[in-house]
Amino acid sequence: MPGLRYRYFYAGSSKRPPAERYTMSVRIELDRDAQQKEFDIPKDLHGNLLWFKLLDDLGAAEYLEIPVT
Repeated sequence: MPGLRYRYFYAGSSKRPPAERYTMSVRIELDRDAQQKEFDIPKDLHGNLLWFKLLDDLGAAEYLEIPVT
Protein backbone atom coordinates (compact mmCIF):
# COMPACT_ATOMS: atom_id res chain seq x y z
CA MET A 1 0.00 0.00 0.00
CA PRO A 2 1.36 3.45 -0.85
CA GLY A 3 2.86 5.42 2.02
CA LEU A 4 3.45 2.45 4.34
CA ARG A 5 7.03 1.93 5.48
CA TYR A 6 7.90 -1.71 4.94
CA ARG A 7 11.37 -3.00 5.78
CA TYR A 8 12.87 -6.08 4.14
CA PHE A 9 15.66 -8.29 5.49
CA TYR A 10 17.52 -11.24 4.00
CA ALA A 11 16.81 -14.19 6.30
CA GLY A 12 18.87 -16.93 4.64
CA SER A 13 18.82 -19.22 1.64
CA SER A 14 19.00 -22.97 1.25
CA LYS A 15 19.06 -25.90 -1.15
CA ARG A 16 16.13 -28.32 -0.98
CA PRO A 17 16.80 -31.86 -2.19
CA PRO A 18 16.06 -33.96 -4.14
CA ALA A 19 15.13 -31.68 -7.06
CA GLU A 20 17.91 -29.13 -6.35
CA ARG A 21 15.37 -26.45 -5.52
CA TYR A 22 16.90 -23.26 -4.10
CA THR A 23 14.95 -20.92 -1.83
CA MET A 24 15.51 -17.57 -0.12
CA SER A 25 13.71 -16.30 2.98
CA VAL A 26 12.85 -12.62 3.39
CA ARG A 27 11.61 -11.07 6.63
CA ILE A 28 9.06 -8.31 5.99
CA GLU A 29 8.30 -5.79 8.75
CA LEU A 30 5.66 -3.10 9.05
CA ASP A 31 5.92 -1.32 12.41
CA ARG A 32 5.60 -4.13 14.98
CA ASP A 33 4.08 -6.65 12.56
CA ALA A 34 6.42 -9.06 10.79
CA GLN A 35 6.31 -12.18 8.70
CA GLN A 36 8.76 -14.30 6.79
CA LYS A 37 8.23 -15.38 3.17
CA GLU A 38 10.11 -17.97 1.15
CA PHE A 39 10.83 -17.59 -2.57
CA ASP A 40 12.30 -19.91 -5.20
CA ILE A 41 15.56 -18.51 -6.58
CA PRO A 42 18.09 -19.55 -9.25
CA LYS A 43 21.14 -21.58 -8.22
CA ASP A 44 23.51 -18.71 -9.14
CA LEU A 45 21.71 -16.27 -6.83
CA HIS A 46 21.89 -18.79 -3.99
CA GLY A 47 25.65 -19.08 -4.52
CA ASN A 48 26.08 -15.30 -4.54
CA LEU A 49 24.06 -14.90 -1.34
CA LEU A 50 26.20 -17.53 0.41
CA TRP A 51 29.36 -15.71 -0.72
CA PHE A 52 28.10 -12.39 0.71
CA LYS A 53 27.10 -14.11 3.94
CA LEU A 54 30.64 -15.47 4.40
CA LEU A 55 32.32 -12.07 3.95
CA ASP A 56 33.87 -10.64 7.11
CA ASP A 57 34.12 -7.19 5.55
CA LEU A 58 32.02 -5.74 2.72
CA GLY A 59 35.17 -4.05 1.47
CA ALA A 60 36.05 -7.36 -0.18
CA ALA A 61 33.09 -6.81 -2.53
CA GLU A 62 33.86 -3.15 -3.22
CA TYR A 63 35.08 -3.97 -6.74
CA LEU A 64 31.48 -4.91 -7.63
CA GLU A 65 30.22 -1.36 -7.12
CA ILE A 66 28.94 0.36 -10.26
CA PRO A 67 29.26 4.14 -10.09
CA VAL A 68 26.12 6.14 -10.89
CA THR A 69 26.76 8.91 -13.38
